[in-house]
Amino acid sequence: MPLFSGEYPSTVDDKNRVIIPAKMRQAAASDGEFGYYVTRGIDDCIEIQTAPRFEQTGAAAADEKVRQTMAGRMLERAKFSRAEFAKCDKQGRLLLPARLTEALGIGRNVVIVGVNDRIEVWDAPRWEKAIKEAEDQLKQGAEKIYGKHGEA
Repeated sequence: MPLFSGEYPSTVDDKNRVIIPAKMRQAAASDGEFGYYVTRGIDDCIEIQTAPRFEQTGAAAADEKVRQTMAGRMLERAKFSRAEFAKCDKQGRLLLPARLTEALGIGRNVVIVGVNDRIEVWDAPRWEKAIKEAEDQLKQGAEKIYGKHGEA
């Protein structure tokens, strides 16, 4: 399974396409099928997964224990009903579904983010806020585990 990392400022063109960075395209190619499932992420971003990873996500969501809960069924519907399979063109551009960019308020300026087993596309100002919150949480979590820097 590919590992995605890094932050890449980008723009959405007039046809609602974004260039997936070459490093990410190369990592995705190691997973076989050179295509992606594009869907709504949990944190008001677009989430992109390789086809094999999306199939694993589907298998996990299909677990009967998950489906026995209303929250599990709702999450499954939200994630899979609007997912679309897409491939990059020769220039590395991937079409973002207009209904997702509109619903999530994703404008022209975006940040493409590698997050372990997935790629996220964020509206640039929203990403700055989200990463600041994540960094604050990281610091707080580390202090809970290791104590404040300089304390014995």
